[in-house]
Amino acid sequence: MTRIPSPALPDLSDLPARLERLRALGDISARALSLLIGASQNTVRRLENGISMTPRGDVLVALAQALGTSVEFLANGGGEEPSAAHVRAALANAGYRPVLRPGER
Repeated sequence: MTRIPSPALPDLSDLPARLERLRALGDISARALSLLIGASQNTVRRLENGISMTPRGDVLVALAQALGTSVEFLANGGGEEPSAAHVRAALANAGYRPVLRPGER
């Protein structure tokens, strides 16, 4: 029987840092992001903390869409990092409405 080689998995070692950075740019909590993409808060936290390095494809796609970036950038840093304005616009398009803190408008 001939073995078919498995495709190489992308190097996701920098995924936690990129996810944390994009979340900071969008000023969105892990809880709010998880609700927005339909995943558990634990899923987002585990990815951001580097505990889980094998996200499901649908989770990676949902994160990339909500944060206004590509799966390629989120997964392996390919392409350009989106600006804070771009991330916030993507989050707004996904339905995120930030809670204003006292004194903010």
